[in-house]
Amino acid sequence: MRFTIVSAGLLALTLLTSQAALARPVDSLFSVGQKVDVHGVSIGKGYAGTIKRHNFGGTHSAGSTRNGQDSGKVSPGQTGGTQGGTAKGK
Repeated sequence: MRFTIVSAGLLALTLLTSQAALARPVDSLFSVGQKVDVHGVSIGKGYAGTIKRHNFGGTHSAGSTRNGQDSGKVSPGQTGGTQGGTAKGK
């Protein structure tokens, strides 16, 4: 992701070495028009099951017989629930 500095202001900068947040004027770090590469991590979204993550239909409706009963195991390549978010962005 690339951003261009368009005006001077304050920038909250977190240093990875000391884990301290510093507030500095942007013009002391960058100049106007300078292109800046920004890397970050997306917000964590917790565990999402198959119904929420892949929009699956869920279990069979009441009164139906043997619908929703498959082999009882997960086949290779089949989608499932997992942790969402916290991907490193570039």
